[in-house]
Amino acid sequence: LDQIESSESATGNRAIVVGAGLGGLAAAMRLGAKGYKVTVIDKLDVPGGRGSAIWQDSHRFDLGPTIVTVPQLYKELWAACGRDFAADVDLKALDPFYEIRWPDGTKFVAQQDTDKMRAEVAKIEPRDLAGFDKFLKDSEKRYSKNE
Repeated sequence: LDQIESSESATGNRAIVVGAGLGGLAAAMRLGAKGYKVTVIDKLDVPGGRGSAIWQDSHRFDLGPTIVTVPQLYKELWAACGRDFAADVDLKALDPFYEIRWPDGTKFVAQQDTDKMRAEVAKIEPRDLAGFDKFLKDSEKRYSKNE
């Protein structure tokens, strides 16, 4: 999208974005900021794609991402659209992030503290600690590259 014409020359141009998931919505925002008249179409009746939810018997079930792991991507998107993310969105850290419960009563509580997370992993399967530690190191490398 960086190669899209400036908004002056794009005025009057139209774009159709297929998919109202997070990627489609981000593309539509960038195109709109460049002056395009954007139409977003999706097979679902609500935007969000895997970032949306379904409701049943007054319970909400998330269909996908439940945490924002790289908030700077949203900040960059807002900036590309001439907006200030912090002024528009009040993003709050939650701790714990979420809790997974199994029918047998086992539960896993995802939280910010690394030692507490390691304890949660070990509680479910101690042999997974090495993999969890590798995941953390790999994530740190990716996060550092994206800052």
